Amino acid sequence: MSAADRLDIPDPRQVDVTFIVDVKVNPGSAAEFIAATKKNMRGSRLEPGCVRFDIMQDPEDENSFKLYEAYQTPEDITTHKSTEHYKAWATTVESMMAAPRSKTVLKTIC
Repeated sequence: MSAADRLDIPDPRQVDVTFIVDVKVNPGSAAEFIAATKKNMRGSRLEPGCVRFDIMQDPEDENSFKLYEAYQTPEDITTHKSTEHYKAWATTVESMMAAPRSKTVLKTIC
């Protein structure tokens, strides 16, 4: 068993696309955003192509979030965006956005 197996860390060879989504929500929307995003996260983690989905909040700004997502292939992202949990999330959080979401696409090295 490798160290990655023991720590439940995905093998980087299984990850073709990783990205970080920057989110800024309106004041007073953080708790509602977290609840909606947790639902999306739980559904996403069940998708065969989703390797990782984490929600992070800025400790100095409760309205700023980062979503870290890793998928095996670009097609898995397309599949993800067609799921009911993603569509429900996108609709639910749309009115909470203080600014449009932005995404940084990364290539996994190791």
